[in-house]
Amino acid sequence: MASQKVETTRKILEDIRNMLRWFLSGEGAIVTLTLLVIAGIVGYLIQDAIQRQRYLELLELELRGNYNNANIEIKMVNNHQYLYSHIPIHTEVYYAGLQQGYLITLDPQTQGQLYALYTGYFVNMNTLNSHYMDVINESEAKWEQCIINSPSPQPTSSNSCSLEHQQYLSVQQIYSNFIASNDVQIWKHIQAVKFNPTEERLHPKSLEGFILRLFMGNQSLKIQQ
Repeated sequence: MASQKVETTRKILEDIRNMLRWFLSGEGAIVTLTLLVIAGIVGYLIQDAIQRQRYLELLELELRGNYNNANIEIKMVNNHQYLYSHIPIHTEVYYAGLQQGYLITLDPQTQGQLYALYTGYFVNMNTLNSHYMDVINESEAKWEQCIINSPSPQPTSSNSCSLEHQQYLSVQQIYSNFIASNDVQIWKHIQAVKFNPTEERLHPKSLEGFILRLFMGNQSLKIQQ
């Protein structure tokens, strides 16, 4: 029985020795290097796919954030509340993606929609809404300056600055409505873009999707769902 165990051990060691000799031979070295190269390529492709997915989900989050901000301002104006401040449309994630090259991996239609939104429409809306807020702030500054310069001990309740105050309220109402009107168009344009990388990860329909879900999990922010 003991001799049989010794023989088995000897055979195992001999097999290991032969395997090591094969790996150290020219043919074995070629196969080993080939496997290492393939493993490196596969690892790089998986890492790049994960990085790409992270970027696309960040871009989706940026779009949803712009959508929600526009919706908040629309509701405020519809509830007869003036806008005392305005959140500009965010574009940082999109332009970071242009440098990384991930945007060109999207289908042409989605690329075109995002390009039109970010490089044309959003730029114009930011400029226009910023101008509207400047008008509101300028009118408010005139009213506040009148109060500061007023000789009346209670200028806010007197008629000395009533004209400036009425002008400020009028300007605030008019330009708040302008901004809300622009927000409606922003809301519609974002809604028209069929872009939902988070959904594609959470409910994969391809091998790449299953791999991304395996490595990235099935969690997401509520705003992305």
